Amino acid sequence: MRSLTRREQSLVVVAAVALVAFLLAFGLILPTRNRAAKLARQEQALSMKISEAASMYLEALREAEEIAGLRAELRDLMFPHKDASIALVREIDRLTSELNVRVTGIRPGEVEPVAGSLRCPMTFTVESNFADIVRLLYELERPQRRLWVEGVEMTSSPPQAGELQANIHVAVYVQPGGGEEDVSA
Repeated sequence: MRSLTRREQSLVVVAAVALVAFLLAFGLILPTRNRAAKLARQEQALSMKISEAASMYLEALREAEEIAGLRAELRDLMFPHKDASIALVREIDRLTSELNVRVTGIRPGEVEPVAGSLRCPMTFTVESNFADIVRLLYELERPQRRLWVEGVEMTSSPPQAGELQANIHVAVYVQPGGGEEDVSA
């Protein structure tokens, strides 16, 4: 084998350095550049997904507020009689306390629509003597009361002689908006 001249040796060294540089460029730099481009695309895709998630979160908050509003409206539509029933129980309790009549039971009935209003029936059971029960019925049927006495069932009460037990059926009529309606007019 012949020995390389100086010029050939320098060409081989330059070729070796160029080969190493070429391998470094294709082996390290280009894959890193491709990886950087791929990471930039992934970053862009993730940024889009994050902004989409943020807008979905805000939409979910708006929808939650809307659902809460709809639930409140539904509750007002379905249970407008709640305040009327509470007021009726308080009124019955006040009257029976004033008239020396014992309330032994209160049973609300099913609310039903009647001619643009809601009828909220209730049955309450009282025990007292005949005169006190009649006074209670008189007070219940006074014009300033916003309820109707729809029926009375009386039976004798065995535990105490001279006392009667009465089941009094009353109803309050309320507007669908929630207020009591004066149905006497």
